[in-house]
Amino acid sequence: MSTSSSSYRELRDDEEASSSSSSSRKKTSIWNRNVVVIMLYTFVVQMARSIWQSQILSIYLYDLCGDMRVVGYIEGVQGVCRLVTALITGYVVDNCLSERKNAALRFTCLYGIVLFASAAYCTLTWRKTWIWYVILAMYSPQRSMQMSIVGVIFADSMRTGDREIVYTVYRVVSNVGSLVGPIVQIVFFYFSGDNWSSKNLRTVMIIGIALSASALPIQLFIDENRTLKNESEAKQRQKKNVRWHVKIVICTEYL
Repeated sequence: MSTSSSSYRELRDDEEASSSSSSSRKKTSIWNRNVVVIMLYTFVVQMARSIWQSQILSIYLYDLCGDMRVVGYIEGVQGVCRLVTALITGYVVDNCLSERKNAALRFTCLYGIVLFASAAYCTLTWRKTWIWYVILAMYSPQRSMQMSIVGVIFADSMRTGDREIVYTVYRVVSNVGSLVGPIVQIVFFYFSGDNWSSKNLRTVMIIGIALSASALPIQLFIDENRTLKNESEAKQRQKKNVRWHVKIVICTEYL
């Protein structure tokens, strides 16, 4: 009984401290550094991916091998690798990188630069079909790790009550980036006389790959030390779940 009473008092003190600091939190801007940098990063990434990984990748691979079955195999390998690595990286980020997200972002930046440089080299000079199995398979863990880390830091950088507006703007920025990529393709092929030659396909691929590489240094400005920690909505939701669990335990003990 005494344990339940002390737990209940601790919960009330925590709630009072939370309510007393809410007015000071309202004075701070919801557009902190991490939120702004992640939106800029997302815009560039989505624009780059929509240039070289949407329709153009399949057309480029078909121009390279001349067999739609092989194109399907390559993209199938990429899909399976994304599925597997998403599960693994999600677990690793939650359980092994709780205090090392900045170091992991630096690693994925270096890894991605090497990967995109290799992809650009293979696009320009080494025109072999089998190498794209390797490139797209190796791209999957890099992309999954990036998305997991950036997603966690983004969620921890929002105050309680700001999630709706921040995520609405985030989705708009992401969708606009996805629209810019096809517009770049349309403009390029319009001025090239609607000529879908191997040279023009390689040019569009290089533009998209170069933009993907240019987005990597932006993620270095994302800092887990600048998150709101216990003030973020993600942490507040976790605390609320814990509070309800403790209150239920207290009530059952009184009953």
